[in-house]
Amino acid sequence: MSNTASKAAAALAALLTASTFAAIGLLAVNAVGTDENGTASANNIKFYAAQEGAPAAEGYDVVAYFSESRAVKGLPEYETEWGGIVWRFSTPENRAAFLETPAKYVPQYGGHCAFGAAGNYLVRGDPLAWTVREDKLYLNYNYNIRTAWLADAAALIQKADANWPKLNT
Repeated sequence: MSNTASKAAAALAALLTASTFAAIGLLAVNAVGTDENGTASANNIKFYAAQEGAPAAEGYDVVAYFSESRAVKGLPEYETEWGGIVWRFSTPENRAAFLETPAKYVPQYGGHCAFGAAGNYLVRGDPLAWTVREDKLYLNYNYNIRTAWLADAAALIQKADANWPKLNT
């Protein structure tokens, strides 16, 4: 990471204090995780949803991030419930792909901000501030946070992965 990018990431991290994260509301609901083989299993992941009954990823089609490399709004006629939360898709084919292997498509850290998880905080992930990296979907709080996260994503993923078991309790 360049010195400038490192300073930018540090500055953003300093701005995002515990009180900042505490001021941002989120609702955690149960979802399903994966076992060590990537097979869907019940793990009670805290999954971000704007409000009870709202669809995951604010209604965006999580399969489209992989198949179309863009954020695509899902449609109510192609929704399904999985892991205690509603998921929407833009096509019946995307819904079928999700139902076949949901663990492949669900956002990391239950859809919470990857940068926040690296800082040991749960904060909402914005489905428009997304990245697919090594076949995993990551959401961040906004574009600025995503930019800081991308500057050192590998290290921040390691931190978030280490923090996630405690955050998910």
